Amino acid sequence: QRLLDEPPPNAMEPGDLQGTVAAPLLDLVRVPLRDGRIAALASLPTSLPSDEARRYVEQTSGLLWLSQREAFERSHARLRNSALWTLGSGALLLAMIVYLRQRRILASLRVLAPSLLGLLGGLGMVGWIFGATNAMTWAGALLVIAMGIDYGIYVNDAWDVPALAGATERSLRLSALSTLASLGMLAFSRHPPLQAIGST
Repeated sequence: QRLLDEPPPNAMEPGDLQGTVAAPLLDLVRVPLRDGRIAALASLPTSLPSDEARRYVEQTSGLLWLSQREAFERSHARLRNSALWTLGSGALLLAMIVYLRQRRILASLRVLAPSLLGLLGGLGMVGWIFGATNAMTWAGALLVIAMGIDYGIYVNDAWDVPALAGATERSLRLSALSTLASLGMLAFSRHPPLQAIGST
């Protein structure tokens, strides 16, 4: 009862924790702004409806609404778009290089066929097993295209030389199996980005 009758203690200031073991806790809730001011982060209780909380925050001066889900979705969208742009521009550049080397449309298509078939098959299997693709899946797709181009060049060069066909086929099979075994192991990784690349 004596403790209840005493006046409440004064509120602590951030400086009161400086130099103590609790000082690092300030970094979790205090964010320095570019203009020199300090912003304080506060988490809202999950029992509070998010729509009502957002309206209250937006209508209150000095408060800013920050949703971790929305921030993550925006970051993921930027990463996905960047990966798709890299994949598309890289594939177009590789196709141009192949055409400049082969000088024939049919020969260029033979070179590109392993990459395109591997890409479609890989993305189809990822979508079938995991239900959806992500940004790292599309980044791994560029590796599929780049490695498949090499196989396509070897196949096309041996196309018109029957004496090289047998040796080329055996070497490509061995190379494909070793590549599948090494990169395929990443599919069993517990790290999601590595798992996405290995699955592709």
